[in-house]
Amino acid sequence: MYLLTAVADLVRVERRSNLKPQTRMIALNRLWDNMTKKKMYLTGGIGSQKQWEGFGINYFLPSGTDEGGCYAETCGM
Repeated sequence: MYLLTAVADLVRVERRSNLKPQTRMIALNRLWDNMTKKKMYLTGGIGSQKQWEGFGINYFLPSGTDEGGCYAETCGM
């Protein structure tokens, strides 16, 4: 999430300086859509894999650690 935040800032800076950040913007939108539509809990938590504090496959949103996940980071948003 820190990387996506940095890319979003870079896109904003490039827009202000008229540099056309199209490639970064397309990638940023694809990652954002995937995260919010397929990898985010109803509560807004993200990241179902505690082992690496990351994401699993699409729609893998376990409701407890006994199911292999439910890290659900919220402070990184």
